[in-house]
Amino acid sequence: MHKDVLTRLKSIPGIGNKTSLMLVVLTDGFERFKSRSECCSYVELPPIIRPSKSSAHGRVRFRKIGNQKLRNFVFMCSFNAGKYNKGCKAI
Repeated sequence: MHKDVLTRLKSIPGIGNKTSLMLVVLTDGFERFKSRSECCSYVELPPIIRPSKSSAHGRVRFRKIGNQKLRNFVFMCSFNAGKYNKGCKAI
């Protein structure tokens, strides 16, 4: 099962051997999550919007209580995807 996940991760432009292996290791092959929202909560990706008294827009901050290694790998994946994946680059 993990081999299939590893193969699918490596097929994404911008994700290499080391990153895909670490993602599988840190998430146990994504088997510990029942949904995408559980995975986001584990990584602590959902932002917190804190309203400001002096501005109409609140500051967006990310919580720092999730799995830091996994969060760093997800950041690097998104950074590389912006460079190499045409769909992500367009966004």
